[in-house]
Amino acid sequence: MGILDQAKQQSVFLIVIFYSVSKPSNVMKFLQDFVQEMKLLEKNGITINYKLYTVRISIVLADAPARSFLKQCSIYNGYYGCERCSQKGVWLKRVTFLDLNSSARTDRSFL
Repeated sequence: MGILDQAKQQSVFLIVIFYSVSKPSNVMKFLQDFVQEMKLLEKNGITINYKLYTVRISIVLADAPARSFLKQCSIYNGYYGCERCSQKGVWLKRVTFLDLNSSARTDRSFL
């Protein structure tokens, strides 16, 4: 979803929706066109009704499976499913994260 936060009348609009019988096999190929277009929009802005707007991404909203696909990490209920820390969960009738002082994930750890 997107919003022109610089406009007088703000309304949310759809940026992308994906439907398939399976998820894309390659996240880089899946995002390639979007990333190229966003780079152009961030550099040049977008003109709507003769007014130039700057473009930036401030947040990406996605459900848990989509987030794990985009970040290329385990889904939330996997052994390494915590997006905030690097600990391995343990099985206690479900995956549970016991260490409350585990080391935090970094941007680099998602690469």
